Amino acid sequence: TDNYLQQGKLAAAEASARQRVKACHARPGGRLEDESAALYVLANCLLRQGKLKEAEATYRKALSGQEAALGADSQEVACTLAQLRVTLSKAGKPAEAQALAIRLKGLAGKSNRSAAAADRN
Repeated sequence: TDNYLQQGKLAAAEASARQRVKACHARPGGRLEDESAALYVLANCLLRQGKLKEAEATYRKALSGQEAALGADSQEVACTLAQLRVTLSKAGKPAEAQALAIRLKGLAGKSNRSAAAADRN
């Protein structure tokens, strides 16, 4: 998928990402973390193609899985929130995008406090 994206072959990148998501679904005992990562990549492909509605829905699915598998304060969740915020802005949903910006600020504050506490120990 990354090679296709770097080459600007967005349709091929999307197809590859969809195959990865499908493979995660088909794998017995598949990990939610893997599926969420695959969904994130697919959402990025969709966003780059301007498929905002589908990108938004896919980012939300990825976010749900990441929060369940990794916790709401994880770096992966922050990255997905940031991309979802961009998607919402492009889709003309400024209030929702602003709400995510506020949530991201809160995550950054938690991260900074955690780092400071670790430095003290």
